[in-house]
Amino acid sequence: MPFPNVARITVDNAHVMAMTGSALIVDVRDKPFFDVSHARGALSLPLSELPARYAELPKDKAILTYCT
Repeated sequence: MPFPNVARITVDNAHVMAMTGSALIVDVRDKPFFDVSHARGALSLPLSELPARYAELPKDKAILTYCT
């Protein structure tokens, strides 16, 4: 069951938002999984590194996280 307070969007919407520059796609999986395959243009920011690296995220765009 999805976490109740997290907004969900479709893959198509995420793609449009990323391609228009209104969002950044962030892959929160560990780096080896990112290296095998990831969404085009996604930033690798493993969940375990998020507390130390969150300042890298833009403040003027939506942040779309995923793990698959």
